[in-house]
Amino acid sequence: MYYTRLKRDAMKHVMIDLETLGLHANCVVLSIAAYAFDLETGDKDFRFRKNLKLESQLKAGRTINAETLQWWLTQDRKTFEGCLTNQIEFEQALWDLGEYIDNYKLEYVWANGIAFDLGILRHAYNSVGIPLPWKYYNERDYKTIRELLIDPSKGYDIRRIEHDPLDDCRYQIDKLCLRWKHLTKITYGTTPEEKF
Repeated sequence: MYYTRLKRDAMKHVMIDLETLGLHANCVVLSIAAYAFDLETGDKDFRFRKNLKLESQLKAGRTINAETLQWWLTQDRKTFEGCLTNQIEFEQALWDLGEYIDNYKLEYVWANGIAFDLGILRHAYNSVGIPLPWKYYNERDYKTIRELLIDPSKGYDIRRIEHDPLDDCRYQIDKLCLRWKHLTKITYGTTPEEKF
């Protein structure tokens, strides 16, 4: 029964990552990325990334934190500039994310600390009166899994482009799915693939 549920829900998971100009719920968002995945296998599909215009966010009362901006200036220039190209309006990006989640019937929304990424998005949706495109009880926290379970990725070549939101999603999915496979092996004495 357990594995049957996993199989049915396979590509209903999505990892979300934000790049921002602050740490509070009302901060300016540079970029939103999302990546659908199969929790059992780590297979990924249906990528999403939108860069957001800063002006419309500032007009809507969102804020820029000086320390975060200074921190960005110490990071890889190409990665930062990648968040400033092909920008769209703040509200349009929120509608697009909702459409992406709805179109691919994504249910379980993961982030590396749901209070940060998902908290900022929840505030953003509420601030413009757009319904949140997922159920609060389907929020999942990769950071908790990361802290509680050992990292079984030794021997795997998992690299990342730090602070590239789409690559952060990919990296977090890879790490999460390895931990999940390790957990199911310990708990059930087999991995989902072996069970099937």
